Amino acid sequence: MRKNSPNYLCSIELLQSVNHFKGIKDSELDKILENCTVMSLPKKYLIQQSLLEENIFLIMKGRAKLSKIDLKSGRECILTLLKVGDLFDIVTLLDIKDRDISVEAIDDLQLLKMPIKIAHNLLDSNPEFNKSFLPYLGTRIRQLEDFATNLALYNTKTRLMKLILENCDYTDKIDNSYLVKSINDLSHEVLAQMLGSVRKVINSDLQKLKKDNIITSVRGNLLIKDLDKLKNEIKKS
Repeated sequence: MRKNSPNYLCSIELLQSVNHFKGIKDSELDKILENCTVMSLPKKYLIQQSLLEENIFLIMKGRAKLSKIDLKSGRECILTLLKVGDLFDIVTLLDIKDRDISVEAIDDLQLLKMPIKIAHNLLDSNPEFNKSFLPYLGTRIRQLEDFATNLALYNTKTRLMKLILENCDYTDKIDNSYLVKSINDLSHEVLAQMLGSVRKVINSDLQKLKKDNIITSVRGNLLIKDLDKLKNEIKKS
């Protein structure tokens, strides 16, 4: 990507804003972008395995889900919900072995694509990038640890409440209720895939939380009506 590209300005502004590229000089960011291209993908697009094996992606716009699918039953487990600023697939970046995962667009996606060889060179030659990237990698690993721990130790309702609390936007309110960012408009089926459950159970648990005046829904947006009560319910679980 050259500086005269229509995507250059928004690309470099995003790199400057995300923590895992902070500390890198603008001249180095220019070099990174020289090896990147922008991809636009429609909602529900399933990214081909060959692309995932050969490239690393940074989400510029939209959300995607990184999943494992059981071919016999067709059941899907969402390992990570990917948002603006997230990189994928970082496991392939660190380990070149074949990986049976799928990445699907939840919204219309805009991605910054970098060949994985270039990404490896960046890891090898730029200590400033490593200083920022390694904490980001640690955060992603911690998310997977939390996922495994929650699945093993808590029932579905508690896992759902924890997910809602983790995505609470303390800066945005509608009718004195807190907006639940990132997951507020997801279907019950997708929430079930994120929590290792099924749609029927998630729907039942959501109805119970609404009945207890802990959460509510306004114009299709999931909201936390009583934040203190939600936290107390989690503590009691």
